[in-house]
Amino acid sequence: MSAGMTRYRSGFMLWKVIQKARELTGEVRVRERVDAVLHIMGGSGGTYGKGRPLVGALENVA
Repeated sequence: MSAGMTRYRSGFMLWKVIQKARELTGEVRVRERVDAVLHIMGGSGGTYGKGRPLVGALENVA
């Protein structure tokens, strides 16, 4: 990797995408489901969630 490039974990990138989706959502029911995903993921510096609970929450948003 070249100097100056930042490495990001995939969990962090997923968290950022879901945060952005929440910002773009105007529908309250969808926002509540997105919030459930963010809660499971634990936020910046968290574990970003994993396994079936995260998958289930993501399916609920879809």
